[in-house]
Amino acid sequence: MIDDIDVENLKHRLNLPPLQRHELIKLAVCHGSYINERYGQEPLKRKTLQREIKRLAHIGDSIMNAAITDYFFHRISEADQGVLTLKAMPFKERRRGAVPFAKEVGLSDLNVCRLGKGIGGKDLEGDMLGEMFEALIGAIYLESDRNFTVARDWFHKECGGLLNF
Repeated sequence: MIDDIDVENLKHRLNLPPLQRHELIKLAVCHGSYINERYGQEPLKRKTLQREIKRLAHIGDSIMNAAITDYFFHRISEADQGVLTLKAMPFKERRRGAVPFAKEVGLSDLNVCRLGKGIGGKDLEGDMLGEMFEALIGAIYLESDRNFTVARDWFHKECGGLLNF
């Protein structure tokens, strides 16, 4: 798939849980602009990789939301459904809610993620970084053989501090 990414660097910088495979992790840290440049002469591969990034972000969004819900459910035992919903809502905003988590784990570091040449630091303030985070947590979930506990525990450990407000 993507073979020019140093997995050991990713494991260290993102504090990834132990995983048997890392192909989806490597894909998750790639932006579509990078895929366009890298595979511009291979339209089928380019289209396939871009589709897979979107699929990772889709499942990752659900895993992230479930991890957020789990976090509040277990930490506020006296809260009813309404309180839990209000606590979790700011963190579940489509893409933008994931941006602080992406920064927290280090995805905004240009030595971690792969971006096209025209993409710079300012671009990392928007939805792009949130989508990459969602793809990353989706990849962790899938690479751990769809073990929600692995993805949830990584999220709580790496991002739980942002949930305490």
